[in-house]
Amino acid sequence: IVLDVKVGTGAFMKTLDDARKLAEQMVAIGRQCGKRVTALLTNMDVPLGDAVGNAIEIAEAAEVLRGGGPAPLRELCIILSAHMLKLAKNYDMKTCMKRASQALDSGVALDKFYEWIEAQGGDVSFFRSSLPRPPYVAEIKAWEDGYLYHIDAGKIGDSAVSLGAGRFKKDDKIDPLAGIEIKKVLGARVSRGDTIAVLYSSVPI
Repeated sequence: IVLDVKVGTGAFMKTLDDARKLAEQMVAIGRQCGKRVTALLTNMDVPLGDAVGNAIEIAEAAEVLRGGGPAPLRELCIILSAHMLKLAKNYDMKTCMKRASQALDSGVALDKFYEWIEAQGGDVSFFRSSLPRPPYVAEIKAWEDGYLYHIDAGKIGDSAVSLGAGRFKKDDKIDPLAGIEIKKVLGARVSRGDTIAVLYSSVPI
């Protein structure tokens, strides 16, 4: 078992110390149950990919399985998969990283993903076609030239919830098409009028 314990503004654990304590406790519980367990602490100060929301995150994950997707997301997928291979097969880490990367680039990972969906009665064609577009779209543009020096994953998550992508209360309804697509990465050079992010919702924004 490989645990991905997030830490940062967009995570449940905001500090490295708290995330490390949680990881240590979860690993200890797993090992007491006779499982081989390891945990990785991964950064959630900024969004891992470009998509924040239900349907658009699934589409982005499928793109990673096709060998593409945002580089940080692909890298983390490979690292987590390599650690799983290490626990399961005890290969050296270099071999595990190589095999995980090859699984993405060759299409083997995507084929296995389709098998999982079909085994549970899911519709694979959903992932082979374009997602439906929400009726309301708004662009967030840069108001001046400069560099994108800060992205707060927590505030972006709250904004996505406000659009309908999550719940503030347990009985809130979730809009699967709602979300945010980030168009500029941290540190990017931007010009006045450049689109920084795109908001999606099924209700007027």
